[in-house]
Amino acid sequence: GLHSEAVPMTFENLPKRNFKITRTEFMGSSRTLNIATTSATWKTSEFFTSNSAAMFTVEF
Repeated sequence: GLHSEAVPMTFENLPKRNFKITRTEFMGSSRTLNIATTSATWKTSEFFTSNSAAMFTVEF
């Protein structure tokens, strides 16, 4: 059957509190989010469908 899951991600020791994170799908599209946090740690969850992969780029 089909499998999907939400993958928890934690970014620690962030040098700045404002940054951009881009998710680029394997052989596909990308999306960029502007993030503002009040601490040096930021947590999120990313949804993945079956047989999918993505690369994440963080820009300060």
